[in-house]
Parts: sequence; C-alpha cells; structure tokens
Amino acid sequence: MTTLKFYRQQAARLESQAGAALLGNVRDRALSAARAWTKLGDRLQRFETAKAARLALKAPLLEEPSENPDRETAIANAGPAALVGTDLALA
Repeated sequence: MTTLKFYRQQAARLESQAGAALLGNVRDRALSAARAWTKLGDRLQRFETAKAARLALKAPLLEEPSENPDRETAIANAGPAALVGTDLALA
C-alpha cells in the first residue's frame, strides 16, 4: 500500500466514523482528524507531482550527448543549479 493511499483511507475511515457518531465532540474529533489526513495526502501528492516535474526537467541533462542532440540547448536553458550532481557541475 502506498503512503498516499493509506492517507486517503484514513481520511475516509474517519469521515465515516464522524457520520456515525452520536456525540458532537466525537464527530468533531473525527472530522478534525479526517481533515488532517486529507491535508497530509494533498501535501504528499503535490510533492510527488513536483518531484516528477523536476525529474522530467533534469532528464535531458543526464543523457549522454549522443542520445540527445538537444542536450547543449537544455543545459544552456537550465542554468547552473540544474547541473548539480552531473558531470557538468562546477567544482
């Protein structure tokens, strides 16, 4: 099970508990916890999306020159921060 799936399941479980709760304080506690799990899931999803976008931007920089004729253009447009960790990074 992925972490994101776990977060979503926890939020759904707590929302269900809130719906079945007879006492207001129990319902409020379950809804508060469900909101927290939902926020964790949303944050993780944003992070994973941003990570995938960063990796997509770095992919041309990590390829060999023979595999990507546009490598030099990608390097020129990326700037020095994108080169950290590659063979082109400045010492």
